[in-house]
Amino acid sequence: MKKRPSRAVSPIVATVLLVLLVVTSVLIVWLIIKQEMQKQEKEIRAEPYSISLSIVAFSYNETSKTAWISIRRGNDKAELAGIKFVLENSEEGESCSIEKTQDLPEPLETKTFTLDTSCMPNFNILSIYPMLLIGTQIKIGPKQDEIYKRADIGGGGGASWGGSGGSSVTDVPPEAREPLVLYIDSCQELNRSGVVYKLTKDIIGPSSSLCINITGKNIIFDCQGHLISGDPQPGQSTNFNGIAIWHERNPQVTNITIKNCTLMYWVTFALGAHGASKNKFENLNITLNPGTGIDLYNSSENIIVNSIIEKNNGNGISLIKGEKNLIKDTMITNNGKVNENYYDIKISSSNSTLTNLTIRNIFGKGIYLEDASNNLINKINMSGGAIKIVRSHKNNLTNISITSSPDPAGIMIYGGSNGNILKNVSIANPSNNGIHIGDSQDTIVSSCKVLNAQSVGVHVVTGAGAVSIINTTVCESGVIDFWCDGSTPTSFEANTCNSVNGCGTCKFSC
Repeated sequence: MKKRPSRAVSPIVATVLLVLLVVTSVLIVWLIIKQEMQKQEKEIRAEPYSISLSIVAFSYNETSKTAWISIRRGNDKAELAGIKFVLENSEEGESCSIEKTQDLPEPLETKTFTLDTSCMPNFNILSIYPMLLIGTQIKIGPKQDEIYKRADIGGGGGASWGGSGGSSVTDVPPEAREPLVLYIDSCQELNRSGVVYKLTKDIIGPSSSLCINITGKNIIFDCQGHLISGDPQPGQSTNFNGIAIWHERNPQVTNITIKNCTLMYWVTFALGAHGASKNKFENLNITLNPGTGIDLYNSSENIIVNSIIEKNNGNGISLIKGEKNLIKDTMITNNGKVNENYYDIKISSSNSTLTNLTIRNIFGKGIYLEDASNNLINKINMSGGAIKIVRSHKNNLTNISITSSPDPAGIMIYGGSNGNILKNVSIANPSNNGIHIGDSQDTIVSSCKVLNAQSVGVHVVTGAGAVSIINTTVCESGVIDFWCDGSTPTSFEANTCNSVNGCGTCKFSC
């Protein structure tokens, strides 16, 4: 019987098959891994650029060249390092860019940015691009959104802004519009309305009449504690004015805030507002000026607050004409050195208020009212100075403390000053008289106190009429406590003294 041939696989064939099987398996695994790696690489490369920024609101002020733009960010994981704003004038083929790298929106957050568009004030297209952190480099991503200027649909002659789809862009709410901040480091004109100017260093004025000239409106000028100085050489300065607001020359100027400034060595005035109203001057240090510290001329509804006004040769503060000005929470010291016509505060205006002031003066100055009416002088702490009232009517002096006033009196009312009121006034150690009432009518002295006057505590002289002295204490005067010299008060009631002549009778003794 014949044997059948054997069908067993030879060892060589088996080995080849095994190798092929292994190689095939490796290739399959590698393809799977490669596909996954390519997918991950694609995702890694795409993720930094996978960002969504859109313009949701926009407003523009052509006067100040300021734009406000609200940007909405989508839900992404990109590392946003900034936003690039491109302003383009398509008609002229020109453009400029502005980069913002702070206070950026987080995912699903909206942020509003303030842009200075002075680089391209006539732009009609605004585009936004992301600035992305890729590794250690910042790269500009693709354009995210744009808006363009178009004619006003309502036919009002204005303009509106819209997106590529033709729809209008919502205005940025006024409360979200942060003012534009510009930084300066030299004397110049501030003419962009609605802008915040910040001084970045001390500056010395040029050999000209003015350093900072404010001609715009709604401006904030913040010196950030820096000095604005004229020529420090005595008698050689040609620097006349430090900061000026000339409403008379620029009628639009109003609502100016000047703060955190030191002003020195200015010949005419350190800070002046002429014909300018509704301005605020705060946290100022105005000192060593050959001229006046703050000069408000024909200006109304201004505020001076939280300042130091000292050692100025002219008036510390001058209010001439105007009305409804306010000076409060301020120290005013040793001004008016030049001659008798200068004081810490000189007022020839009406309906103004001085309150919570500290006044010190080794030259015997203080507060001088001339042709002033209906002013309130309240909460004054004065040493070495006096208050003089001449040709001034219906002023109200309350809650005042005066010590060591000079000759002739702590408070003088004369020159036909009528209807003035002194209430809760305390005068101690005057070098001559405490209160002197001259040729004036209808003066009221109520609840006051005069102690240790070297001469007369309260002196009412010939020509004074209809004087009322009520509930007032005058003690320990060098000559006499009350002396009415040829003019008897209309009312002399409930007063305290040890000596009196021609006024009436004190109800109480010291």
